[in-house]
Amino acid sequence: MKTMDRLQAQKPQNELASAGMMCTYCDLGPCIVNPFDEEPHVGACGIDAEGMNVVNLGLHVLKGLTDYGVGISVPLSLDRMIHTHEAGVTIQDLVKASGSILEPSQTLVGQWQSDQKKPRNVESGLGVLQKDAVNIVTTVYSPDIIKQARSQKMRDLARGRTARGINLVGALCEGAEAASNFGIPLLGGIDILEEAGDMIDYVYQGGDVAAACETAVENFSRRDQASFRKVTPRRATVGYPVDTETLNKAVDSGLIAGVVAIMGCASGKSTWNLDAIVHQLISQKFMVLNLTCGLLEHPDHQCALMNEFQVPCVINAGCCEPAKLLGIRALTVLMPRWRDPRMLTAALALASQKIPVIMGTMPFITPSVRNQLADAGIRVEMDSTKVVEVLR
Repeated sequence: MKTMDRLQAQKPQNELASAGMMCTYCDLGPCIVNPFDEEPHVGACGIDAEGMNVVNLGLHVLKGLTDYGVGISVPLSLDRMIHTHEAGVTIQDLVKASGSILEPSQTLVGQWQSDQKKPRNVESGLGVLQKDAVNIVTTVYSPDIIKQARSQKMRDLARGRTARGINLVGALCEGAEAASNFGIPLLGGIDILEEAGDMIDYVYQGGDVAAACETAVENFSRRDQASFRKVTPRRATVGYPVDTETLNKAVDSGLIAGVVAIMGCASGKSTWNLDAIVHQLISQKFMVLNLTCGLLEHPDHQCALMNEFQVPCVINAGCCEPAKLLGIRALTVLMPRWRDPRMLTAALALASQKIPVIMGTMPFITPSVRNQLADAGIRVEMDSTKVVEVLR
């Protein structure tokens, strides 16, 4: 059963919980409030729907901060909630706290620098997997696994089990970064990773690289070849750097209307059509930075940016780290879905730098909190055909 099948099995999902009116912060809960008509209108601690929204967002931000190793505290307190009947924090507090992830994000991006990065075409999608090769998927950024998979020792080991060789491909966010820097094929996001499960011999998530390759070879010898599906891969260009100075020159000269960064994949509850959005953006003179788990392409001969600055109108820029976007003028960030605490915290961090963000799925919030997020620079547009209109 795949993610979308499991999601379908959850329906109908609780409408009040989906609007952020369910709280599990303390042992008085879980509490569900209904501000529209029926009681109760407040939780056991006394906070109303808006306060409950902010508490839930605060918990997400705390997790996002933890993911980045940031020790800043979000002052949530049950005693305060009971005493004041308020969350004790505001949206602006959460925006400010989230901004602290940008420094560790910059450190992480710096660790991904590679002298092997250069413009080149790579394959993407389900078709990158090969029936006659040992398929290893790396979901982490690891030059060591790339070097090991390309070694003569591992090639010989694979051929000894009748495989043509080792086929190492990337997946998820850090796999996209590896594809951008080292030119390995890119499988895609979590949905396609699940779909491809029976065609993959090993998913590398860190650890001993030699043992990983050896296990993959063993698994190849037991793979059910009859279940392998032949799919034609897509091709796209990776390896162009995100040159902030050049992009700002292009904005200042009027060559492009602005820069749009796409962070995260259009899957799950998102209904965005990214190919259509990108086509519309390019037609309106926007430049696109693709920070998703899939690759996008645009013909260079139709791109004034390429003609003037030798920069394509679409750059496949790897993993969706917010620090990659700092310093770019006339920038808007599109997030097809807020996905998880780390991504939601990244959205708030970008808002802390006055960078507008448009999301394709609604966080669990009421209209009043949605308006507060909009005031902070984070808007929601679930209709794919209206995203570019909101951008303007």
